[in-house]
Amino acid sequence: MFSKITNISIKAKTNGAIFSILLITIIAIVVITLALNNVYGQFIQFKDKDAAGKIYTLEIEKDMNYVSRCTRDIFLGSNYEKNLQSIEEKSKEIADKFTLLEKTTQDSEELLAIKNAKTTTMAFIDYAHEIVGSLKNVDKTPEVLSKTYLEYKKNATPLAEKSREFFPAVIKTKNDNFDATINNLNAELSNLKIITLGTGVLLFVFGILPM
Repeated sequence: MFSKITNISIKAKTNGAIFSILLITIIAIVVITLALNNVYGQFIQFKDKDAAGKIYTLEIEKDMNYVSRCTRDIFLGSNYEKNLQSIEEKSKEIADKFTLLEKTTQDSEELLAIKNAKTTTMAFIDYAHEIVGSLKNVDKTPEVLSKTYLEYKKNATPLAEKSREFFPAVIKTKNDNFDATINNLNAELSNLKIITLGTGVLLFVFGILPM
């Protein structure tokens, strides 16, 4: 009689432990799946929006500096054809990268800021291209280059200042978004570790120990 009761008690404990394990496992699977989906969603945003946006702003800034350097080299009498070709190529690349940058926006306010930055930056780049292009069929004597440079400096400076009004704000926004998403991903991964560890503890306490 006592043996039978003991067997029933052991069986009940075993069944209870199995039920606890199944219940905890199901809950853990649901919670971890939701957490993983959230992490995946944030990773996609990070890849397509934040990281891409940061890279495009860095590349645009680098290309702008390169255009300025090529323009300066032309006025200093350096290889005209080579520098003009570089300016033309980089001008197109900058315009294309701004178009790609627009696709990384997350709201209308950010999109407007990028459009303003694009308009003012391309005005500066296009003017640089236009004025050095005007030297194509001209005898590029030091006097001509000096005179053209003074004209360039007079007209390009306001355009450059206008560009600096908008583009640094875009860079800051992209850097802030990049950092914020990295922090969110780290927080989500930490939560996932805690959930996984907690699941293991619960399985041990309610599943293994009662057996």
